Amino acid sequence: MPRSVLDLIHQAAALDRTMLSLAGTRETVLPPEIGRIRHLKSLDIHNSSIQALPPEIGELSDLEGINAHESRLRTLPPEIGRLRKLERLDVQGCPLEQLPEELWDCTSLQVLALGGRFRQLPPGIQKLGNLTRLDIEASCRLDWLPRGFSSLPRLTVLTLPPSADGTLPPQVFKLPNLARLTVVGGGPLHLSAEVGDLTRLRELDLTAVVVTDLPTELADLPHLHTLRLRPQALAEPLGDLYSRGLHALISYLRDEGRDGVPLYEIKVLLVGEGEVGKSSLVDSFQGRPFITGRPTTHGIELSTLQLPHPELPDVDITLRFWDFGGQEVYRITHQFFFSRRSLYLLVWKPRQGQEENAIEFWLRLIRLRLGRDAQVMIVATHGDERQPEIDLPHLRAKFAPSLIGQWVVDNSSGSGMPDILRELALQASRYPQMGRRLSKRWVAVRDSLAFLDEPQIPYRRYHEICQEHSLDAEAERTLIELLHDLGNVVHFSEIDGLRDIIVLQPEWLTKAIGYVLEDRRTRADGGVLDHARLREIWQSPDPSREQYPAEHHPYFLRLMEKFDVSYRLPDSDKSLVAQLVPYERPELKWRTTPLVPGGTSEVSLICELADEVPGLVAWLTVRNFRFSTGFHWRRGVFLRHSAYNLEALIELIDDKRLSLIVKGPSPIYFFSIMRDAIEDLLRSRWPGLRYQLLVPCPNSLKGAPCTGTFPLSTLDGLFQNGREVVTCHTCLREMALTSVLIGFPDTYESGPTILSRQEHRIDALARSISQVSASVSQVEEIASETALMLHTVRRMLATEVADCPALISIAPINRARLNPARLLSQRFVLSLWCEFPESQHRCDNGEYRFEQTREWFVRAEPYLVRLSTILRIMPMAGAMAGLLGVVDTGRTNEMKRLKAEIDLMGATANLLPATAGEHKTPAGVSDEVSGFRAVRELLLQLDPARQFGGLRRVVSESGDFLWMCADHYRIYDPGLPKL
Repeated sequence: MPRSVLDLIHQAAALDRTMLSLAGTRETVLPPEIGRIRHLKSLDIHNSSIQALPPEIGELSDLEGINAHESRLRTLPPEIGRLRKLERLDVQGCPLEQLPEELWDCTSLQVLALGGRFRQLPPGIQKLGNLTRLDIEASCRLDWLPRGFSSLPRLTVLTLPPSADGTLPPQVFKLPNLARLTVVGGGPLHLSAEVGDLTRLRELDLTAVVVTDLPTELADLPHLHTLRLRPQALAEPLGDLYSRGLHALISYLRDEGRDGVPLYEIKVLLVGEGEVGKSSLVDSFQGRPFITGRPTTHGIELSTLQLPHPELPDVDITLRFWDFGGQEVYRITHQFFFSRRSLYLLVWKPRQGQEENAIEFWLRLIRLRLGRDAQVMIVATHGDERQPEIDLPHLRAKFAPSLIGQWVVDNSSGSGMPDILRELALQASRYPQMGRRLSKRWVAVRDSLAFLDEPQIPYRRYHEICQEHSLDAEAERTLIELLHDLGNVVHFSEIDGLRDIIVLQPEWLTKAIGYVLEDRRTRADGGVLDHARLREIWQSPDPSREQYPAEHHPYFLRLMEKFDVSYRLPDSDKSLVAQLVPYERPELKWRTTPLVPGGTSEVSLICELADEVPGLVAWLTVRNFRFSTGFHWRRGVFLRHSAYNLEALIELIDDKRLSLIVKGPSPIYFFSIMRDAIEDLLRSRWPGLRYQLLVPCPNSLKGAPCTGTFPLSTLDGLFQNGREVVTCHTCLREMALTSVLIGFPDTYESGPTILSRQEHRIDALARSISQVSASVSQVEEIASETALMLHTVRRMLATEVADCPALISIAPINRARLNPARLLSQRFVLSLWCEFPESQHRCDNGEYRFEQTREWFVRAEPYLVRLSTILRIMPMAGAMAGLLGVVDTGRTNEMKRLKAEIDLMGATANLLPATAGEHKTPAGVSDEVSGFRAVRELLLQLDPARQFGGLRRVVSESGDFLWMCADHYRIYDPGLPKL
């Protein structure tokens, strides 16, 4: 029987306890007897129904922490001001209406977390000279801050919402030692130039608000190493720069502030079927004469046109036309140059009709690639020959708000041209990048590249141009990355073999790839491209074809790999071009050897697409080349993860349903990788695509598998609401909800639950090994599930690991004298690990010595504990696998050597007991993510040059950022092929 609050207070008083937890109690009153626990230091009433603290709370003169997070507190008594030793107070999530002035008498306060509906802080806050952290939740829309707020000398961490007008109070920017600033609230935020006054700011988190522009003064912050925000809300080119990293964004803002000039430019892409008059339309825009029998465009043709701004006098808008060839073979590569913040002209010929011009196909393709923000003008050419007949109301209803309307012109006579040119200028003027400032030195470099006649140049030539215009190394790097993101050039700065060449004319590149996709011999060979034939393809004697020097052939082949068009076949001088594999489905042979008691386990899902996605299976085939089995066809691919004895089948059931089936001893890890690979590809390549994941019913119906499915989002909602069973509407059978959710552990099981189960199973397996009764399949199963834990951690961290390794271990420098009780007074070494999924190992040159404060260990503890639990499994799994001959025993010895430091990381939970309010993190940020941020901050301080022991970042097949040693990096970036 639960004990009452009063009973717990009497017991604590009798035993003279220093800690009291009433968390979760449904009682609404905290009795005055609380004042009898004379030596109480920590009071925890979080998530309780207690509505008020009694005046007797002021008698607890030793009280150091109150955790009332998410309780029902409505007021704080004036007597709280008598708690002169109070260091931590958390009342976030409480319905407080106001704060007492006496709160500022708690002069020992270090951490204060406030919530409620109050609009003002009482004056006198400057008394809190020891306050280091202040969190004000989003519900408190403060009208103003007290005058003394800006004089808080030790305040280093601040979380608060903006004012009603979307700005931050000016007192925030006068805080002398503010290091971390988080803005919450969900609404728009205008970040003023005063942010540049926060010269000690290290972290700025704006993910909970909508920011469309950034002040150039951000570049004046010398210690800023972390900026978090929503890139999709930023005006161009800020979003692309942010995705490149803080260094790129800061470089742009710094030079923009020095000599920025406003630009009025827009990219206009002409798309549509072949021979509909796209090139002739561009000629008519520019006043050039109509050419009868004009040759078909192959690849892309670029040109520019200036039009007067419809509202600003003496301002011209530059339209940069991209005329795309309409042949089907080019559609795969052309999609790479579709970009946000561009205007699209969908061109068609009226006499061929709406269906033959594939108008809906092109509208869907643009929507898939860019989402609902894409703006499209339909342009009918040859308007003098035939009146266009198009179901515009239907198209508007289906593609609103993307579809602007239709215009009718005639390329030959020029009719309709004045109207469409006025509309082009009007539409262009409405884009958010109009008037965006760019350093005039950057503009000069960009224009210098545009004036060059060569299709490509070596990087050193670009470097010389940058030096001529006084760009430093950071600006040089950022500008070429920006031009690549905007589609002006093609350059991969992080890829071995590709960084030395800059493609200035994208059509030069797309033609080369197009020649391979058109190659009949490669198609006849099932998509296998013999490298010996590249001279025949790229140096054809046909006078109508472009000639490509042999020295560029390795570069083109590597670019095809980067664009997910092909991959090199192992142990041969050949590549597989996935777009050209056969249509016929081969006979597949799943491994039927029993792997676990009862046979092979199987997990599956169906991805239901709102639209047909061109090239989906081909791209999945190339992205997952590491798991290739040689079985691939136009609508499917069969894969194998040999390290864990797992197999997967990805196949289109029909044009809008993609099936994933994984089998093996413990298929959930490989299933998670493949599921993430599918979703990452859909989100990155087709952000406008709507899709849902369906879980097949596990039952049988009339001797065959049931065809019923359950939306995963629905199952997740049912589970979160406590439902235990679900009924299939096809076979009408009721089953346990968790049995349907097998394969989706993040949905129904917590990470600690799975980790705990793993450790117990490894202990049992260790005993089996000692009795020589363990099987290879048991080791494979545990190794697979351990890999799943690491994969889950990486997904949890998401973009946090974009610029920093995540897999680390920490050990004392003098292990012989390790005294856990003196943990915080010792020196430590932080080691980086290579994160290659099948062979994690410590990096040879990635060690850093450091000392840290208790506050850092408190912040980092949740991540260190989670990581240590996973790493503790790895040496045991590795050792057992080595005994069974599954993995290299040399690696097993290394894993054993690391066990001591792994244990140390886990010991922080006992050495640093949590106290009220100490682990509070901003809303929406998990403890583990907050812990990793502390580790990241330390690592960036220890390695400001970001060498990371030679580890290099790759993007895995599932879209995760992984940091790998040189040997494993070569698996993802093999360099230029030798032809």
